Amino acid sequence: MPTPDQLPFQFPEARLSFDDLCKTPANQPAISAIRDVDHWSGPAFCLIGPARSGLSTLAVAWAAERVGHYIDLSEDQPGALPRPQDLAGEAVVVDRADLCRQDDWLLTVYSSVQRLGGRLLLTGRTGPADWGLNSVDLASRLRSAPMARLGPPDEALMRARLHRAAARAALSLPPAVEYYLMVRLGLNYDAIEDAVARLAGSAGGRQALTVPMARAVLEAAAGGCAE
Repeated sequence: MPTPDQLPFQFPEARLSFDDLCKTPANQPAISAIRDVDHWSGPAFCLIGPARSGLSTLAVAWAAERVGHYIDLSEDQPGALPRPQDLAGEAVVVDRADLCRQDDWLLTVYSSVQRLGGRLLLTGRTGPADWGLNSVDLASRLRSAPMARLGPPDEALMRARLHRAAARAALSLPPAVEYYLMVRLGLNYDAIEDAVARLAGSAGGRQALTVPMARAVLEAAAGGCAE
């Protein structure tokens, strides 16, 4: 049997549309705001949230709905930035725009979208005021852009995230195990990803997961300090 430290094979996850997403008071206001582009006060909108809060999921869904361009600037996906002139269209997403260190590129993208009468969705862990922008022009434009912040997770979102993580790992969660995990993990997105990876590595797909098994695996991972 694989040890708890072995990580299971992760199946590719299908991209979700807005219709597929679990909507709760934690994310519904932000979803409504980014989709209501006709009521944006300008060409750009900033969506802010912590790690694993669903920023990229919402950004991808928005780009798909608007038939727009999706650009990911996350640290684990390096690469040359696309030329602004290649982003012709009505909608552009710059995911993790807070990691962008080429102000002139981002300013040109902003200006191109504005000139075409389009919309630019920017995501980040913090607001533009904390992005360390050197361009006074860009900083001024983004400070005046409307902004929505994803709220802290609630139980419904945590349950949906748990189901998605289990599906990626091909891990079946009996109702009793799901209930145990919801109680044990609390409102912590990071804890879900780690727990599911460890449980999938332990079960190895060869036996039904039980609450005692789940408790033993997670207690071992926590050095015996689990509840």
